Amino acid sequence: STDKPSTDKPSTDKPSTDKPVRADEARGYERAPGTEPEDVALFVPRLVLAVPRYALMVLFFPVRETISFMDEHALVEETVDFLYNDERNAAVVPTLALDSFFGPSFGLKAFHEDLAGHGEYGSIEALFGGMYSLATQLHFRAEHYRGTRLWLESLARYEGEPGQLFQGIGNGQVSSSSGELLDPRQGSVATRFSEQRLLALLRAGYAFGRPSQLVQVGATGSYAVRDLGAGKRGNEPSIESVYDVSELVGFADRVPVLEADLNLIVDLRDVPGATANGAYFEAFAGRAPSLGGPYSFWHHGAELTGYIDLYKRSRVLVLRGMTEAVDGDAAGIPFSDLPRLGGPHRLRGYSSGRFRDEKSLLGTVEYRYPIHEYVSGALFFDAGRVSPSYSGLFKGPWHFGGGAGFNVRSRDHALFSFDIAYGDGVHLHLTTSDPLRTFSDKDTDL
Repeated sequence: STDKPSTDKPSTDKPSTDKPVRADEARGYERAPGTEPEDVALFVPRLVLAVPRYALMVLFFPVRETISFMDEHALVEETVDFLYNDERNAAVVPTLALDSFFGPSFGLKAFHEDLAGHGEYGSIEALFGGMYSLATQLHFRAEHYRGTRLWLESLARYEGEPGQLFQGIGNGQVSSSSGELLDPRQGSVATRFSEQRLLALLRAGYAFGRPSQLVQVGATGSYAVRDLGAGKRGNEPSIESVYDVSELVGFADRVPVLEADLNLIVDLRDVPGATANGAYFEAFAGRAPSLGGPYSFWHHGAELTGYIDLYKRSRVLVLRGMTEAVDGDAAGIPFSDLPRLGGPHRLRGYSSGRFRDEKSLLGTVEYRYPIHEYVSGALFFDAGRVSPSYSGLFKGPWHFGGGAGFNVRSRDHALFSFDIAYGDGVHLHLTTSDPLRTFSDKDTDL
């Protein structure tokens, strides 16, 4: 053998007697990093928000633990496997909505998100309970139909609502009835009325740009027929027992309204689901002609929402402003078509339809913070007012609502939100659409 004798020496290593490395030294910095400018800038906001942050941590502790349990046992993945097709673009899913005034609604929805291979969306759904005795809807939407710039949307819908809220027109102050029927513009008594509505809608337009820089211009035609009557659900009295319904335009007769609008959408959000920065603007303007009947008016509205990234896409400040109005002879504007405030999209803290008049104005400040990969918490404050005139919007008291909630969303989709808000009482809202998209419930939100 030509092997050389080993020159290795027996090990003389002894058990280490070094002290454990301190946690703040574990990264091995040659020089400890100093205070970042962003830490200084955020010190005061963090201090101010510390109290509500920890209060919400306690409030949403069950939510966070439920999400952790679902992650641990892959419940979401197993549920998706069961409900969706292999391509994950079609499913039949149960639906749930909640409004503390109207109660919970349950239903079923079948949808396909890629009907023609370019993101064309189609759905059919039905909903029961809550504000509905029955609501059914067939919906189609394509922002780039068959890969072109053609923007198309169509809708057919029926709603039976046996217990809609009516609490006067404007900001009435009379909160009780002395036996005489109240003027709808003076009273502020909560009552119920029933409504059946058939709606057909067709929208066509052109889309410019791409996601995060999308502009859509189009026109919408809609035809709605409403039949109104006495309230058939709820603990509040029926409308005709409190108000002089002869003063309510369209209450005693069938109300057919054909409306033609021009539409503009400018979507500059970085992503439509977990939005951290950008802006969203939507506006419409059009007219409902008389069709040989008594009802005729102009209708227009606009909404601007801005998203400001406060810290690494995890903390976001949202600012929203919205206005909606109808113009024309008051005798030709059905009270059911007056702009309204209240509910999950318009002045949280109040029931849907709480305030209505010819003009409305709404502002929102919302702060969003992370809870989970797919869940963000929210602190919000809404302020709104209705009036028969534009100048009246800035006179008299405003209506305020605020609260907290959480949004469940993916990168590209707002899945659902849950809010607890206080205005004229405590209100709970669970909805499957973005609460800051004011006009999402104007025609197509079910």
